[in-house]
Amino acid sequence: MRRLAGAGTTEDQGASRGVRHPGTLPSGAVRYRWLYLDEAGNETAGPDETFSDQAEAESWFTDVWPELLAGGVHAVTLLDGPAEVYGPMSLHEPA
Repeated sequence: MRRLAGAGTTEDQGASRGVRHPGTLPSGAVRYRWLYLDEAGNETAGPDETFSDQAEAESWFTDVWPELLAGGVHAVTLLDGPAEVYGPMSLHEPA
């Protein structure tokens, strides 16, 4: 019988703690996240948040977009897993 690897070992896959490998999702799960863009349209750093549905992602964004803009994010794109839902969407007021 093979014993399960403990935390921190090379064989530790995280399964007992519910950790998933990048690119894998439980059956039926959808993970929405925001992609952040700088003034030139290049990907930039931003909060690493994931959401179970689009409404949750949009509600979060409504609350934090001024802070994102102040932190150097100029536009965002909403992603559903690897697929683009919409964007890029500017964080600046229309001219």
